[in-house]
Formats: sequence, C-alpha cells, structure tokens
Amino acid sequence: MPQEAISDLVKDKIGAFKVVRSLGKGLMGEVFLGMTGDNVHNAIKVINYKLVKKLTTAVKFEKEIKDDAIMQISIRTDPKLQDYFVMDFLEVRPVSRKVAGPYGHTKILEIFIAMAKALEKAHKGGAVHGNIKSSNVLIRRSGKNLMPFINDFGLEYVWDKDFFQGDNVSACLPYMSPEKIKAFVPDVMANDKTGDVGPQADVYSLAVVMVETLTGKLLFSDTDDIEGIIDSKRNPRIQLISVTHPSRKIDIKALNDLMGRSLSFDRKDRPSGMKEFAEALEKCRVPKEKMFTFE
Repeated sequence: MPQEAISDLVKDKIGAFKVVRSLGKGLMGEVFLGMTGDNVHNAIKVINYKLVKKLTTAVKFEKEIKDDAIMQISIRTDPKLQDYFVMDFLEVRPVSRKVAGPYGHTKILEIFIAMAKALEKAHKGGAVHGNIKSSNVLIRRSGKNLMPFINDFGLEYVWDKDFFQGDNVSACLPYMSPEKIKAFVPDVMANDKTGDVGPQADVYSLAVVMVETLTGKLLFSDTDDIEGIIDSKRNPRIQLISVTHPSRKIDIKALNDLMGRSLSFDRKDRPSGMKEFAEALEKCRVPKEKMFTFE
C-alpha cells in the first residue's frame, strides 16, 4: 500500500485497537497510539507493504530474542492492513546529549553497556540490527534512572534496496558502517573490499550514536554528499574532550581509543562484536581508588 494511504485504511480502528492518534510517520510506515476496551495503550506500527520483502527477523525477535533493552513486539493481522506490529506504549525520547547528559557520563556509559549486551544477545540469535541511529535508541526516564530501549530492527526485514536510494537513505549514512553503505550503494565503493555486513556493522553504528550522545555532534554530517561522507569515514577524527570530568570517573584516553577502533573503516580493526565492545566500555570506568579527589 502507498504510505500516504495508510491513514485512510486505518481510519479509527486497527484490529481490536481503537486509534487514538498518529504518533509519527517514517519511510517504512506509520505508528499509531491504540487503545483496547480495558484502556490499555499500545504503539501500533503499520508497515508500508510497498517496501516489505520479508518479516523473518521480526518474527525471530517476537519469539526468540528477549532483553530488557530491546523493544518487544508482537505481530498481528488485519484483513485490510495485513501484518502489523504491536508494542508497549512508553513515554520515551531518542537518546541525545540533552536527554542523557544531565545524568552524567557514568550513566551514559551504563546505558551503552546495556545496549551492547542486548545487541550481543540479538547477534547470538542470528539477527543484525542494521539500522542503529539515535532515533532508534530510546530512553525512558524512571525517577533518577534512565532505561534504554533499542527499537526498529528495520533494515534487515523491510528493506527495499530499489527504494532506499538517494535522499531516502541519506539520513542513515552518517551512522552506517562502510560495509553497510557498500551493500546499498555499491557504485560509490566499487573499489573497496569491505566484506559482508555482520555484528561489527552494529558496533560501528552504536559507536557513532555514543559519540553523538557524549558530544552533541553527529559525526560525518558536515556534508550531504555521499562520497564526502565516505571519505570522512576513511579517516575519522574522534576526540571526546567534552566528556572530561573533574572526578575522573571515566578514563578518557581508553574511551577515545575504543571509539577510534570502533569507527575503523576496516571492520577487522574494530571490536570483534558486542561482547568485546561492552567489555571495553566497562574498562573505561576509573576504579574508585584511582579517582581524583580534592581531599
């Protein structure tokens, strides 16, 4: 179905859910706030079936891969809409320096360790996310705590390479690993041997999001030209000076080194997977006995 026709088909009901309002539109479809008769609210994602090719990864996440940091989905069927996704409705916001920064750099470290461990579980289950970017890393405030959720395992199960070209993919390019870019835009990287897209592509993208969260600046976004973005990815310049903290709770050099390795153009130079990435993040904590104090 064309994306612009989704709202016409949905009208005021999706399956057993009464539609309260639209929560937002994206290239893959539209998300609605739905309510059941017992006043339970859910987020409902109606997929643009013009783009869908397979739902095997989505089914895998529904049945096999569970983690507190992965937004769980269930798949329902409607005669008009075919399959649609149902998720818990949570008051969440995309991760950013504005959202997570006030909680301190140690908390940011904890958030990304939790996400890395969740993605490790997904990788063990045979699913690469393929679309990690700040808008797909959601944060829920719970008192003094921040709860992270990874959302939208989209590129690997509803990705139409013929559609996602040019402007439709440009917003994702800064987050994409070189091998992911080559998979979708092979002509601009014809001479590069990047290898297959695997877990290390997610390591790359998660590192981009972490740098953006720590510094407030999205890497590789100074140009909209795809060749310019690729060139900047060949020699990334990472210096997290802005995360320096008087109590030295984070080893800045270790974190800089990890981000540099994780953003290597050659995937062989990156951490081998999310397990190694999470362990390296843990080592960026400064032990209490080595922390600087004013006493």
